[in-house]
Amino acid sequence: MALDPVNFEKPYSRQLEGISTVYKSRPPDRNGQARLTSGYPAITASVVNTKIPVVTPANWFSYTLDFVSENREIMSAIDQSRRVLTGYRRRFVADAGLDDQSPGPG
Repeated sequence: MALDPVNFEKPYSRQLEGISTVYKSRPPDRNGQARLTSGYPAITASVVNTKIPVVTPANWFSYTLDFVSENREIMSAIDQSRRVLTGYRRRFVADAGLDDQSPGPG
């Protein structure tokens, strides 16, 4: 199962419920740099090794409404996938977006 945190961009929206400020690296700004814009963060968990890919949870959330942490959203996606796919072996993988960004020991 592929865990994928993404940011959905809504650059012209200013008054939607829960609209957040999200980080977007693609497309870059005019100087080739990542930018901040209006949008919604989201997390998906997809079964990728079947004939037909399946998305178990796909959750948009808001940094402004009842947000606790991105880690909690990720754990919720894992828990939902476990409930939906009871009886199946699951292995969760993610891209560099979920790497531990903290400085290691030493």
